[in-house]
Amino acid sequence: MEQLLNGRFEYEVPHLLLSETEVALTLDEGQNFRGELNIGAEDGRRVKGIVTTDHQRIVLAKNQFQGTASTIEYGVDTSGLKAGDEICGNITVSSNLEERCVRVHVSIAGKTMNISGQEIHSLADFVHLASHDFGAAYRFFVKKEFARLLQKEAPEQMALYQGLSHKPVTFQHLEEFLVALGQKEPVMLSAEQPEKTVLTVDQPRKETLYLYKNTWATSAWKSRCRETFWKWKRKSSLQKISSEASTVWNTLSIRRKSGTAAITAELRCVRENRSFALNWK
Repeated sequence: MEQLLNGRFEYEVPHLLLSETEVALTLDEGQNFRGELNIGAEDGRRVKGIVTTDHQRIVLAKNQFQGTASTIEYGVDTSGLKAGDEICGNITVSSNLEERCVRVHVSIAGKTMNISGQEIHSLADFVHLASHDFGAAYRFFVKKEFARLLQKEAPEQMALYQGLSHKPVTFQHLEEFLVALGQKEPVMLSAEQPEKTVLTVDQPRKETLYLYKNTWATSAWKSRCRETFWKWKRKSSLQKISSEASTVWNTLSIRRKSGTAAITAELRCVRENRSFALNWK
């Protein structure tokens, strides 16, 4: 209209230029976003117009602009949204040149968890954490954030997790969960000397029983003597072991002389009960 009043007649109208025509974002729960949209004319002339949005979570700092180069600040409000929610809307720019739209798509992801200095984004990250710090993995395993991660990564395993996450939850529950998912091997025990014979026992003495585990795990074991005159240095232990081939040990001693006796160390571990005997004569 101003051009007509000034006697200017143009048949080819320059295009309206926008700094972006599509905005695609992935935000964590509770994380908001602020961006800028730059507006100008193809030939650098003065442009004026209004800006609107069709989604209540896409907020504009102002809805009018005028000038050769204008900037519209906008924001995305994610308060109250959960992982898996989405925001789809448009920012419409109507000017004296033409009307254009900017499509906005926002996906809400779960919060990034940082456990023992390691960011957990997937089940693979969680398994890696468990192999290096089983205790930290256990603390994350019992949190609702892990349930959300599992729902996203492997929803078909939620029934398994719900069955193993009823309180009280122990390290063994996490071990069973990882084995059932095929993310680690079951723990197998072996002894350096499954049976040992000692002759002429005429004074108190000590021996050490070495047990080997085939893979990383954290598990509890208990020992028991059939004879009352034997004594374990430790009757039980919780071994936090992360290496591929590890050793647990216990020391036993004789309290008095005996003719013949047998000791059985009953070691209870995940998915396996093994007995190793030391025969003393």
